Amino acid sequence: MLKTPKSPGLIKATLTRAEALAALTKRLDADGIDTAADDARLLFQAATGLSRLEFVTCPEALMARDHLEILEAFAIRRMRDEPTSRIIGHRGFWSIDLLVAKEVLDPRPDTEVVIEATLAVARNRRSETLSILDLGSGSGAISCALLS
Repeated sequence: MLKTPKSPGLIKATLTRAEALAALTKRLDADGIDTAADDARLLFQAATGLSRLEFVTCPEALMARDHLEILEAFAIRRMRDEPTSRIIGHRGFWSIDLLVAKEVLDPRPDTEVVIEATLAVARNRRSETLSILDLGSGSGAISCALLS
């Protein structure tokens, strides 16, 4: 059964970028999402196509209605517990940005511990030729991060 969002929508006659981001953050937080501020920022950037710099330099600019509609759709998906990375189609992992699709396991931040441990072992063996074996048990994120 789909989770029903508890809070009202974002679409109003006029909202500035700052107001839209604040409203989205408040909405996700009210829905019990622990990462509300980070998720709101990522969803906002994906919905508007704006970089952080573009947002910071002009937060008082009015939001385009189509961007608000996209943001509203993203908010509903997130409040139905869909991971932000699946909504926006990518996730930062270690030092790379990976595409994320519903058919592939979503790399989790806690998996980065594996990268750290592997690199710690490799640092002590710099003079040796090392091999990496990935047996196809996931997205390939670990191998990609190690090779980066």
